[in-house]
Amino acid sequence: MKSTSGRPVHGGRNMRPAVRSMYGKGLRLPDKGAVIGLLKEIRRLVFPAYYGDPELMTLLAEDYTALLLERIEGQLTRQIALALPEAGAACADAGP
Repeated sequence: MKSTSGRPVHGGRNMRPAVRSMYGKGLRLPDKGAVIGLLKEIRRLVFPAYYGDPELMTLLAEDYTALLLERIEGQLTRQIALALPEAGAACADAGP
């Protein structure tokens, strides 16, 4: 088989097989419930007047935002670590 440039195509011999399957039982996905909870936290952050926690609404805007961002960061880091290979997960656990 030849490419449009006239050079032979080697059928992907230079590509390495994946360590972990992209599909099937080998795939690790984030927890669906945790992702829904994460989206609700983001909604509270973006629309505090509609979805904000009444107890937290007594805080200053900066404190309210900082608290929610800390929650979101922790939850997001845990869910991203689930989808990373083991070496990447160790980096995600270390944090910034």
